[in-house]
Amino acid sequence: MKRTVKTASPEDELFDKMDAARQSHMPALLVAAECIENLRDPELNAATRRERALYYLAQVDTKGAVVDDLLKQIAAAAGDHWTARNETKWRSHLLAKQREIAAASAGGGDAADCEAPADGADCEVIYEHWPASERRRLLKERIKATNDKRPLLFSRTDGLVRIRPAVDVDLGRKFEDLAGREQWAFEINKRVTFKQRNLEKGTEKELGAPEWAITHMKGGAAAEVLPYLERVVNVPVFAPDGTLMTAPGYHPAAHIYLDPPKGMTFRPLPDVITEEHVRWAFLQLYEALRDFPFSDAFDGDEPLPVRSGDADADGKPLPTYERGQSSRAHVYAMLLQPFVRSMIVGPCPAYFIDKSAPGTGAGLLMDVLTYILTGQSAPVQTLQKSAHSEEEFSKRVTAMLRGGSDVVFFDNINFAVDSGTLAAALTAGNWTGRILGKSEDVTLPIRCVWTFAGNNVEFSRELLRRLVPIRMDAATPDPANDRPMSFYVHYPLNEWLLAHRVELIHACHILVANWVHRGRVPYTDGALQSFSSWSNVMGGILRDASIPGFLASLAAFNDVRGEEAHGTEVVMEAVYREFNIAPWTVLECGRALSGNALTGSPLDDVGLDTSDERRLATSFGRWLRKNADGRTFKLGERHYKVAKVRGDTASRWRLMPVQSAAGSPVDDNAGAVSDIGHPAN
Repeated sequence: MKRTVKTASPEDELFDKMDAARQSHMPALLVAAECIENLRDPELNAATRRERALYYLAQVDTKGAVVDDLLKQIAAAAGDHWTARNETKWRSHLLAKQREIAAASAGGGDAADCEAPADGADCEVIYEHWPASERRRLLKERIKATNDKRPLLFSRTDGLVRIRPAVDVDLGRKFEDLAGREQWAFEINKRVTFKQRNLEKGTEKELGAPEWAITHMKGGAAAEVLPYLERVVNVPVFAPDGTLMTAPGYHPAAHIYLDPPKGMTFRPLPDVITEEHVRWAFLQLYEALRDFPFSDAFDGDEPLPVRSGDADADGKPLPTYERGQSSRAHVYAMLLQPFVRSMIVGPCPAYFIDKSAPGTGAGLLMDVLTYILTGQSAPVQTLQKSAHSEEEFSKRVTAMLRGGSDVVFFDNINFAVDSGTLAAALTAGNWTGRILGKSEDVTLPIRCVWTFAGNNVEFSRELLRRLVPIRMDAATPDPANDRPMSFYVHYPLNEWLLAHRVELIHACHILVANWVHRGRVPYTDGALQSFSSWSNVMGGILRDASIPGFLASLAAFNDVRGEEAHGTEVVMEAVYREFNIAPWTVLECGRALSGNALTGSPLDDVGLDTSDERRLATSFGRWLRKNADGRTFKLGERHYKVAKVRGDTASRWRLMPVQSAAGSPVDDNAGAVSDIGHPAN
């Protein structure tokens, strides 16, 4: 069998010769090693490769076989055979290049005739005959240095972005993706000029951003040198350490970019926050909210009037301050949250504006928040109830978070809401979703204010514990038409908000700074489950500003608006009436509770299909395991726990009396849920 012998390539032979040269202490030849690398560089055209190879070879101050072989390689790259005539031509090229380098060295030369600079920060021109590795390094260093002086390009978890000026900002997007080749060509050309030398003609040609430069920055180099961006804000907000960030531009400690409107001047904080400052700040925000009919009676039985009957110093009617104190406190929390979001660790709950009737003013209440933050009206989203609503909602949330929205507002909700996707979004510090039009998932930080509004809307149990209620009851069935414009002190409200925007922003700063100056003492009188950091910060600010009612209305809200919890209670009461403490199977109980066309069924209240026994048994069994298994309910005068009968092969269930150690009924619940089935706080 004949053995095949692998023949070394000319390039391999040259590398062997260079190794021998290095071992013979010939450092000049080390530079010439770049020739072979440049001849192989696929990013350059043939002329540029030849030019660069000659440049390096001309710097070798020795002669010999290695230099001759390298020159032959250059000629071969140009398509020239190594004849006597071509050898003379290429040796002339090499000699001319050597003289050019020598002349540049003697007279100072220019950037094109020297080595690539060591520091790319001030490198305004990059020559194409420089080595590929040097060009890439210089470009990356130049992009970083120019962007550090005035950061406008940033990296985010979903890609690279650039800031849009505030004059062009709409609430939907404060920065734009930096993904297109044209965008990168524009940004590179602003910072670097690319030139190509022609050795034979002695000319230079200026180029636009070459393809290798765009590919290099898009391919990951930019993400390595650009700062990380979390939020873009138009008003000063507080850093994690409690410092108010007032300087326009990027603040690396908070990963926030402050881009204030042109011409707007913000008031500085006083050195010492006094009670007079806090009182002034409270009244500024109170003035913006005075026309809203806040209430804490979620069942609609509000005993107090909207107006107190008294008037202020200007003769304008005053609202009844005692009416809806908890809801008003939650509005203050909603207004202040964007200013302290960097001080809150973890997620924030959503705010739900619960209205007694359409036209009560949820949209205007949201305008108070967004006019303070951006000077514009709140963008409104809608929740859809359809077979594909979960998927559509996920896509919309991803789009809004990618756009950097300060506020996500869903208005006019007219159905019972039960969304696992929404619940996950509210309790997640980060959100993972798919980019519209792409098969690509991204993970995004959640830093916006979530707000929902609707008329007497009911929520599932998992959503209830993620909501902070704000109740508004105008005590009239048609608030939009029953009250004339003269009823409102500030009409139109949007004009008043714009005219007093600077004062309202300063008021928010004062209330937060007051808490910071007092030592940032956490709120300890209660917390919203899963949102302890939010509770500590927002409750502490309101407590130190003497604003009462924080989280005081949660129990009443849960009792009235808990659609799932209320339905569970109704079903368990029906089970108790039918079976008491006797065991039952899922099918037996489902039949007993199915009712008829006249009486209806409590199972209808929890969305179970009673038209077919087989489907009923399956769906009722799943519902029991999810909503009732192991939970305690107050039925009649005693408490009962829903449990499976142990050792029963027929999978029977029963209501088991819950007793204390002394044998008497327990006072409330024995564990995970309260007497109406809500998660215990």
